[in-house]
Amino acid sequence: MLEEYKRALAACEARFRNLIEKSADGVVVVSADGVIRYVNPAAETLLGRPAGELVGALFGRPLTAGETTEIELCSALYRGTASSSFPYPIAEMRVVEIEWEGQPAFLITLRDITERKEAVRRRDEFLAMLAHELRNPLAPILNAVHLMRRYGLPSAELEQARAIIQRQSEHLARLLDDLLDLSRVMHGKIELRTQVLDLRDILNDALQSSRSLIDQRRHQLTITLPDGPIYVDADSTRLTQVIVNLLTNAAKYTEPGGRIEVALRREGSQGVLSIKDTGMGIPPSQLANIFEPFMQLDTSLERKRGGLGLGLTLVRRLLELHGGTITANSAGLDQGSEFVIRLPCTEQPASTSCHQPQYETSSNQLTPAVHPRKILLIEDNQDGREMLRDLLRSWGHQVIDVGDGLDGLNAMRRQLPDVALVDVGLPGLDGYELARQVRALPNGDKVCLIAVTGYGQPEDRRRAQEAGFDAHLVKPVDIYKLEQLLASPLCENPKKPNPKSEIRNPKEI
Repeated sequence: MLEEYKRALAACEARFRNLIEKSADGVVVVSADGVIRYVNPAAETLLGRPAGELVGALFGRPLTAGETTEIELCSALYRGTASSSFPYPIAEMRVVEIEWEGQPAFLITLRDITERKEAVRRRDEFLAMLAHELRNPLAPILNAVHLMRRYGLPSAELEQARAIIQRQSEHLARLLDDLLDLSRVMHGKIELRTQVLDLRDILNDALQSSRSLIDQRRHQLTITLPDGPIYVDADSTRLTQVIVNLLTNAAKYTEPGGRIEVALRREGSQGVLSIKDTGMGIPPSQLANIFEPFMQLDTSLERKRGGLGLGLTLVRRLLELHGGTITANSAGLDQGSEFVIRLPCTEQPASTSCHQPQYETSSNQLTPAVHPRKILLIEDNQDGREMLRDLLRSWGHQVIDVGDGLDGLNAMRRQLPDVALVDVGLPGLDGYELARQVRALPNGDKVCLIAVTGYGQPEDRRRAQEAGFDAHLVKPVDIYKLEQLLASPLCENPKKPNPKSEIRNPKEI
């Protein structure tokens, strides 16, 4: 019986040794007098010495069962006093009392946390950069507001203050959009709405969006286009976003008065777009990492060019979703840069009118509402509610505004509006539950329910759809799109049959 026990014990020990030999964590067995009795291969790597040199060496202070060994060992490890010749890494240590070969001993596990430390460092750098980028536009916005409070402010200065607020607010919105878009791309939650498009049309849209910045910085822009169309199967919005990002970078990272060359051509089965500038260039050491998240060329304290270092990562990811690629070329600092996009071509569409933008927003001039509506605005943020209420009234709409979900539902019960703009995160009764209760009211199906919210993930749109919303607007709301939505047939009253017989699909805006 004793022999069987010994054999079983030896088998268990052999299995144990096999496991720790293969462990990714370092394992060190130290006797009570502090002498190393065993190290596994991972520990050899972490401690920077082969097992032959480690076994028999002293590992820090002698260990006894009554001492707080983990604290002492960790202290010795971080001070480098466990053995002055060991190049200890930054490691996480755990100590367990065991018996080893019939003698009291301690099992020490070591885990290299260098990558974790690097991730924390990059996170802290990013948060500092994010704070910087968010504070920058807030400062001119607040200054413009203070300026507008002055009595008798000249109209030119007033218009300049308004323009600053609009421009900087749009910049804040773009920062948030980049963060959310990158998160959705990284988690595979972006769904492309593809159709056959002419790359010339997409490039033209992107140039129109970027032209003001290019002109503002007095760049010379050269555009070379092919004689015929280059058709690709793509999402118009996302592909335009890609090109706008590259054009904006070219304008931003090129000193005023520089040159930007844009060339579109077809090479075999691929459409090729190159955007070349005479700007600050890219150091050769950074070319390989230029598309990594949070990569920044401008690391100076003033960060005059701004940005979160997410744009190029988002560009690459969106192009990969389209089956395309992007490469960066530069001869070095102050030698300019060139970015080259390659996309697979497709067959010519059956219809010649393949490029249909979601919205026609060629003019940013607001006009009075062609179809005045009775609107109920439900928003708990007082400043936001009052500003949107006054804007809607300036368009000629009749507006009632309330600050929570219960008051909104009571207002619905008293008199149904044509349109209800509903914040989702309401106190008392949230927007989803409010929508469900409105749809249960007599003629509640005839109200156009529009969610106006800071939640813009696909899951949020799905929840809005299930609750009965007709449309989903993400804050800060694009007022030109809101104006068009309110003038659309979606907001006509009466308009639709009982919603129980209809699948609602909120319009994504």
